Amino acid sequence: MGVQRIITSKMKLNNLLLKDPGIAPYIPKTVWFTDEALKEMLTTYPTVFVKPNKVIPVTGSLGLKKWTS
Repeated sequence: MGVQRIITSKMKLNNLLLKDPGIAPYIPKTVWFTDEALKEMLTTYPTVFVKPNKVIPVTGSLGLKKWTS
């Protein structure tokens, strides 16, 4: 029986899931948060979710929508 690892980083989990060709198409684009990354994501997508890096139940998540007038 192999040793099971617990992944506590969402970015590490994301990178692991992207290696599986059956799952990868369903994984949304994930980037580290910076002001520039947020601007780029909001020009590409109508809604962006900002989440902490810890793999815990979704606490501290923030959904942002591009505001147009």
